[in-house]
Amino acid sequence: MALNKSISNPIMFIGGCHVTGYPFEGMNGSFSEIACNLMGVPLSSNNMMSLVTLTSISTVMKELENKSLDTLVLQLGNFETSRGFSVSPLSRRKAPTPKERSEVKLPSSTPEIQSFKAYRPSLIWDITNLLRLQLSIFLGDSYFSEEVFYTKLYNFCEAISLLKIPQVILLSPLPCADRVFQRNRKIVSKFYPAIAAKFGFTYVDAITPLMLESSKYDIYADAFHLSLKGHKILGNLVANSIR
Repeated sequence: MALNKSISNPIMFIGGCHVTGYPFEGMNGSFSEIACNLMGVPLSSNNMMSLVTLTSISTVMKELENKSLDTLVLQLGNFETSRGFSVSPLSRRKAPTPKERSEVKLPSSTPEIQSFKAYRPSLIWDITNLLRLQLSIFLGDSYFSEEVFYTKLYNFCEAISLLKIPQVILLSPLPCADRVFQRNRKIVSKFYPAIAAKFGFTYVDAITPLMLESSKYDIYADAFHLSLKGHKILGNLVANSIR
C-alpha cells in the first residue's frame, strides 16, 4: 500500500551509487525508487544524481540551481569512508548480467523485493577482513581522517542549506560488510545528527535499522553495496521520514 504522501514538487536524491541502485540499476530496486513507489510519487531519472562525493558541491549546486524541490535526500560519505588497508578485488560482486536482470521483476509500486543469492564471503576473505580491522585499530589508519571528513561534510551541507529547500533529509553512512570501512562509517556517523540539526535538516540513521534487520550478510550484494533487501529497508526509512 502506498503511503500517499502529498508532495507538490519533485523529490530529488543525491549521493553515491546506491541512489541509482548499483548493482541493480534499471530494476526499480534502488532505495530512491522504492521510497517514491511507496509514497505514490513519480521519480524521474533526472532527479537521481549518483557518484557524488563530498567535494562535488559545485557540480551539485549547478544541478540544483534551476530546480524547484520540496524534498532533497542526501546519501553522502560512503566514498570517503572507503579508505584503509587494501581490500581484495574478489570481495566486489559483479554487476548482474542482462539475463539476471530479466529474471528479477519488481512492480512499479510497493515492490516486493526479490533478491539474488545473499552475499556469502569465503572463509579466507572473512579472516582477512578481520585481520585488516585489527591492523587498522592497532596501527591507526593514515588513509582516513575524521577531521577532514567532518570539514567536507559540514561545508557540503552548509552550501545545500543556502538553497532553502523545505525539507532536506541527511542519511547516515550506509553499512557495508568490509569491517575497516564499516568502522570508519560508524566513527563519522556521530557527525551527522549534529550537522543536520545545525542546518535544520532531517537526520535519518540508516546503519542501526539495516543492521537490526540483517541476517548475517543478506543486506549486502557484495562487500560494499546493499542488496535488494537492504534497499527495501532503506527505502521504507526514507519514505517514513518525508513530511
